[in-house]
Parts: sequence; C-alpha cells; structure tokens
Amino acid sequence: MKTQTGHKMKVFMSDNCTEFVNTGLKKFFSGLRIIYQTTAPFCPESNRQAETEMRTLKDTARSKMWTSRCPEYLWAEAIACTVYIHNRILNKQSQEMTAYERIFKKKPYLTHVRVFGCKACSYPKRKAKSMGYQGQAYLISRV
Repeated sequence: MKTQTGHKMKVFMSDNCTEFVNTGLKKFFSGLRIIYQTTAPFCPESNRQAETEMRTLKDTARSKMWTSRCPEYLWAEAIACTVYIHNRILNKQSQEMTAYERIFKKKPYLTHVRVFGCKACSYPKRKAKSMGYQGQAYLISRV
C-alpha cells in the first residue's frame, strides 16, 4: 500500500469503533504486512491527541459554515477545506515545520486559497456572442 508520498505504511492505529474492527480489514493489513493496533474500547483518554485533533477540525469547520452561511450539505467540504489548511500551517505540536513540509519536503503553496463560502463566477466554455453576464455564480467550498 503506497501513499501519494511513496512511503509504505507500517502501522495503522484506530480506536475500537466498528468501522475499523473487522476480520476483512485485519486480513487486508496482514496481507500487506502492516501492523494493525487498536486503543482500549470506550476509552477516548487513550487516544487523546486524535480526539483533540478531531475536535479542533470540527470546531473550525463549524465556524467556516457559520460565518459563510453555507448550506448544511457542504459540511464535508468544510471539513476537507479545514484539513487542507490545517496540514499547511504551523501548530503547537510543530512550531518549526508544517505537516505538509514534513511529508513532501517542500514548503506548501497557498496563493490559490480563498475564503470558504465566498462568491465566485465561472467563465463560459465557449465564447459569448453578446455583451452581458454569461458566467454561472457559485460558492467556493473547496481549496
């Protein structure tokens, strides 16, 4: 199992939730020689860092949704945008290098980033025949 970085996964760790604890997944990981570990069931304290990270991502995405007044069906896009930005900024755990820099060994490119939920307009695929508004209005919900 190669990732987009080209590195082989060595260990997969999750909580004891049912979406990850099943024999099919265990066989899949053992076939790829990946160590599969789980934390203690019903004990979020043993997975404190991941729980804190998830809470931060949810709170940030919720704030994006609220400030942009986006419809609720864009919740997954708000989470994806939050993760994208979060991996490209410095945080308390890593004050010298971003997660993106650690993985890809280069500084992240951020000039394309726009405000979540801001208005945007697409250009028509074919040349317009007359003057006037020809584009389609959208909300930016992806990076």
